[in-house]
Amino acid sequence: MVDIPPAAFITADGTVYNGSVQAEITLIDPSSDPNLMPGDYTSLDTDTGVVSLIESFGAINLTFESAAGEALDLVEGQTATIRIPVAEAATNPPATIPLFYFDETLGRWIEEGQATLTTSGGVSVYEGAVSHFTTWNADRLYESVNITG
Repeated sequence: MVDIPPAAFITADGTVYNGSVQAEITLIDPSSDPNLMPGDYTSLDTDTGVVSLIESFGAINLTFESAAGEALDLVEGQTATIRIPVAEAATNPPATIPLFYFDETLGRWIEEGQATLTTSGGVSVYEGAVSHFTTWNADRLYESVNITG
C-alpha cells in the first residue's frame, strides 16, 4: 500500500533516521462506515479560505515510528507512493482524482497532489505520490444544493 525510498525517514528534530521502523497502515473504506474518516467531509482551500464538500473514494492512514517510539516522517524533498483501495460502494470512480490530507489543527481536508486509478494485485486503487505521512484521502469536490421550503 506504500512504497518508501531508502533513507527517507526523519525524526521530529530533523535528524535522518536509520534503524528499525514500526509501521501502522490503516485502510479506510468510507462507504462501509462514514464515521471512520476524520473530519466532516469538507475541504479548506488555504489560499481563498473557501470550505467545500468532498466525496471520498477511499483513504489510508500512515503512521511510522522509530524503535524508541519517535514519530517519523519523510525527509524534505522525498516522496512515497501510496495506493488507496477504491471504496467498495464507489460508482464510476474517475481516472484521476485529487489527493487530500487531513490537517488535524484546522480540522479540514487540504488538497495536495493527485492520484491515478490503477490496479494492484487485482484490486482497483488510487496511486499517487505524497510528501508526508498522515491520513490521505482520494476525493473530489462536489457542489450541493440546499432547498428550503
